[in-house]
Amino acid sequence: MVVDDNAPTCKLLAIAIRKLRPDLQVCCAEDGKVALDFFHKWISDRQPNVNTVSDVVHVVSTSVSSLSSSNSQTDALIGTAAAVEQKQPDSPFDLVLMDGVMPVLDGYRATRQLRELGFLIPIVAITGNAFEEDQQRFFDAGVDALLTKPVLFSQLKQSLDQYLPI
Repeated sequence: MVVDDNAPTCKLLAIAIRKLRPDLQVCCAEDGKVALDFFHKWISDRQPNVNTVSDVVHVVSTSVSSLSSSNSQTDALIGTAAAVEQKQPDSPFDLVLMDGVMPVLDGYRATRQLRELGFLIPIVAITGNAFEEDQQRFFDAGVDALLTKPVLFSQLKQSLDQYLPI
């Protein structure tokens, strides 16, 4: 799951992930609250279905559809229950890429809340804040790793290889 309020950034990360790992499906949430709402629904349902997932990622799908006007297959962000059902039963996703600054619920609080809910999946922060104190704030919230923007293709590949070995 990519959590970023900037739709083009989310789209670019999804394209890069799909190029690096075509076996992965990518879901994009436009805010920490949208992501957290999804995880809450997943916990309460434990058997997510298309309607449940669609309820949570509807806003994302709507905003992304306006971006994916080209014919490239990598332009579509996949946020369906089919992607979720392939994951381990203890989490709907294998990895979360979390932006720091978002309007409703920032990445620091969203990460902390995911950890408080008991999710142990890797969370990789993606932030434009390169200052050490900003990065430490993310680690204090519970992220496993941190990448600074602009994210280099090689850095993204390294994170995917580390947390999602083939």
